[in-house]
Amino acid sequence: MTTATPRTDTSPNATSWQTPHGLRAVQWGDGERLVVGFHGWNGSTATFAPLVEHLPDDVSLLAFDLPGYGESPEPEAWSMPSIAEMLVDALESNAIEACSLLGNCSGTATTLFVAREAERRGIEIDRCALIEPFSYVPWYLRLLLMPFVGWGFYWLAFGTGIGRSITDAFLADKRDDSIDLMAAFAESPLHVPYRYLELFDSLPDPETFGDVPGDKVVMQTEHTFRAVRRSVERFRRIWSELEVHELPSTGHLPLEERPEAVAGHLL
Repeated sequence: MTTATPRTDTSPNATSWQTPHGLRAVQWGDGERLVVGFHGWNGSTATFAPLVEHLPDDVSLLAFDLPGYGESPEPEAWSMPSIAEMLVDALESNAIEACSLLGNCSGTATTLFVAREAERRGIEIDRCALIEPFSYVPWYLRLLLMPFVGWGFYWLAFGTGIGRSITDAFLADKRDDSIDLMAAFAESPLHVPYRYLELFDSLPDPETFGDVPGDKVVMQTEHTFRAVRRSVERFRRIWSELEVHELPSTGHLPLEERPEAVAGHLL
């Protein structure tokens, strides 16, 4: 549930949106088919930058700094329905009538809540694509939520240079050797990812999203986490029509390691 991308995207062909609530939103391309991306734990709009050059000309990509991350202010309320409302407000204010959604890692939860809220407001969701999806918080991250001691464990793992190095080494089999999974934690406030971790742990069971609109596709990688594999099997049971693609010789960050493969299964 981590990301290695830098905090700010500097692509010269990216354009910024004006959005309600002051959320930062960046769009690449002007194709008729719009894909809206939601990054994962401690990510940013830059999570999706490697994907841009691999998309067809008729596809445009919009990505947000989720509330509290990057240049976006913290949410008005720390609840996923409230966050989804903020994001759909941005789509609605820019007259978006139809789009596909792309959730990366723990951005799965954001994608599902946004899909439901968008449908409620009359925005057509063509497709929900999930990359390395988590449907629950695994035990080793739930340790960080333990009363009294959880924050201390979290700070030791993510708030110090030594802790980040040890954590990144521990995850070496989940990434390409050139990728530092902890890079973003050195550049961002620690309390925001922690609030999201608390939020993810409070979410309803994924079975409640059996009626989410649009076609569903999942991309998981060969060197993924056990929690992702278990989550994918759970989603298979929820959505009988689910497409599942495994990306070979790839770690937990396929948007950085194999963006061309992600683009090939996206639409």
